[in-house]
Amino acid sequence: MKNTQQAEFGGETARHAVVVSAGVAEGHNPKRAAIVRAATELFLDAGYAATSMDAIAACAEVSKRTVYSRFDSKESLFAAVMNDLCERLVGPCPLGDDWHGPPEEVMPQIGHWVMTLSTAPEAIAVYRVVVGEAVRTPGLGRIFMDNGPGLLVTKLTAYIEAERRSGRLDVGDVRLAAAQFMELVNGPLTLPLLLNQRPLPSRETRRRVVDGAVTVFLDAYRPDGRHARFGPRRR
Repeated sequence: MKNTQQAEFGGETARHAVVVSAGVAEGHNPKRAAIVRAATELFLDAGYAATSMDAIAACAEVSKRTVYSRFDSKESLFAAVMNDLCERLVGPCPLGDDWHGPPEEVMPQIGHWVMTLSTAPEAIAVYRVVVGEAVRTPGLGRIFMDNGPGLLVTKLTAYIEAERRSGRLDVGDVRLAAAQFMELVNGPLTLPLLLNQRPLPSRETRRRVVDGAVTVFLDAYRPDGRHARFGPRRR
């Protein structure tokens, strides 16, 4: 029998969750919030290419002029949907805007923050839309990368570069190392979730994946050759 959580995750529940909460971060601007909420609903239901600005205006119950007064293109509106999603799912990073500190302390926090975002049903729902539309609308993939994974890799790259200069990490290609860490965190869970092949991961599963990612990363790039170990050891 299919796991109930898995069935809900792949169907209407995920779409409903992201639509209901869309635009919350823009609650001080009701019309903008309504437009973002309508765009989210239509993008997820009909796809990006099939959704027109006219349809978004009608769904939001505003004029098309009102939509364009706040978003100059469908691309910029999709970027707003992405930003809204990120803000609502995880909020600001617990490390703040200035990431600094020993990798043994900082990398686990980054890993858990990234994991929270990448495995959320809302994130997977949007990811599916982007994958389905990226060939027909190449610019959509760029918007997704620039406002999602690309931002995280750039932020992590800056942190790793600072740690390389301090001597706490021995890294040749800093951006590659950042991308590798992201894949270590996301790889075991994101694709199966995207394909609806597993239920949502438990807290223990998320912790185990992040601990493993940090261990592998520090084993590869720690300059003193000491091996890292995060999480409980097997008995």
